[in-house]
Amino acid sequence: MAGTDLLTFSSITRAIRHRLAVVVATVLLALALGGAWVLLAPPVYQAESSLYVDPGSVNGLQQSDGLLSPYYVREATSWRVMQRVIASLAMTDVTPDQLARHVNAQALRGTNVLVIDAQAPSAQQAANLANAVADAVVEQNRADAQNRQNQTRQYLEGELSRINQQLQTLQAQPADPARQIQIGLLQQQYSTTYTGLQSVMLGQSRTADSVDVLERAPLPRDPVQPRPLIDLAIALAAGLALGVLIALVAERLDDRLRRSDALGEAAGTHLLATVVRDDAGPGLAKTHEHLLARHPKARVVLVAPAGASDAAEDVARMLASAGQLAGKKVQIVHLTAPETLPAHLYGNGHGNGHGNGHGNGNGNGTAEGGNGNGTSSSQAVRLDPGRGWYDLAIVTVPAPHLDPTATRVAGSVDLAVLVGTAGRTRAKEVRKAAEALRQSGVQVEAGVLVDRAPAANRMRWKPWAAGSR
Repeated sequence: MAGTDLLTFSSITRAIRHRLAVVVATVLLALALGGAWVLLAPPVYQAESSLYVDPGSVNGLQQSDGLLSPYYVREATSWRVMQRVIASLAMTDVTPDQLARHVNAQALRGTNVLVIDAQAPSAQQAANLANAVADAVVEQNRADAQNRQNQTRQYLEGELSRINQQLQTLQAQPADPARQIQIGLLQQQYSTTYTGLQSVMLGQSRTADSVDVLERAPLPRDPVQPRPLIDLAIALAAGLALGVLIALVAERLDDRLRRSDALGEAAGTHLLATVVRDDAGPGLAKTHEHLLARHPKARVVLVAPAGASDAAEDVARMLASAGQLAGKKVQIVHLTAPETLPAHLYGNGHGNGHGNGHGNGNGNGTAEGGNGNGTSSSQAVRLDPGRGWYDLAIVTVPAPHLDPTATRVAGSVDLAVLVGTAGRTRAKEVRKAAEALRQSGVQVEAGVLVDRAPAANRMRWKPWAAGSR
């Protein structure tokens, strides 16, 4: 039967519910954190002012693409502009670098307008900060324009003074043709220098006024942070994405058995059986038939759990009941401690243990050996089918890779059945248990995946055909 037909649906349903629970828990946690942020985060207000930059001024517009020069964008958050803002607002507990983190400047694309955004804990503080930054940029631009032209103006003014002194000296001398020529040259030089000085002064004035406040920042009405609806929507989306990611990673790393074919793959077995709660007696007989059809001469079957949390006793009773339905005399032996093994399991036919083996009281020849506390009785445990006492012995042991009991009885059993629990047993436990049995010389022939059903349903099994993987 195909592997997709071997699904243990209740186990898969539990896994799906678990993954959904992880996603829901992550989403709820994210919403809780988002709600806490909305309730506890201090409000942040943002105000916006704008500056107009003369496109004809120096550094006004870049001629290549018409975009506003980045000079003014950087200038708005520069250290010296922030110093002017701190001085104008009488701030005492903030540095220029700290203040610059609350200010942002950007050029309005395709225009010569510079937009300044400022954030503060209150609406009034945000508006004051945005307007102070705009004023500081204008003042700093004027100061820079004046500083850039001062040296040129001072030089030209000095040249004019020198030329004027020379003219006065020549004019005081007696008239002659050579003096008149020198006076004419000096007057021409004076006129040229004066024209240059006027041009510099005009350029200084134009550069100083190249930046002006276009719009002052009004008081913002609502804070930009927190934003309840947007923040909760972001928290919901983040929680959902994170929850799905966690569920996928957990599913990827989870090697617990949820399908019968997964147990078969891990143990390397051929015969598989898995629990179906609505199946009954006929299924038990089929399971027994499939098992012994491959090994008709098997008289002692070892039933071992794959892990410490798996129970082999229910499977042993299942196989015993199946043997009874087939008309066989069956004995169940529960071995829980290696030091109390009955001697006849080593093949000598007699033992010296003690116990309280007893029949099951239904007149069908089935008996259980051992008192459940780790001891067994050689008189009650008769595993010699040749004498006609029993046709089949079902022996249960602890997990083979965790307890040496299975190794001690390996020479007395014909084959082994590994028992796993759907949704609980991990594949690595099955591999370790199967390897421990094989190293002991026991052939692992069957794998039974037990669904975690209520006690009333534990004896209802659905068998699968021999050879299915």
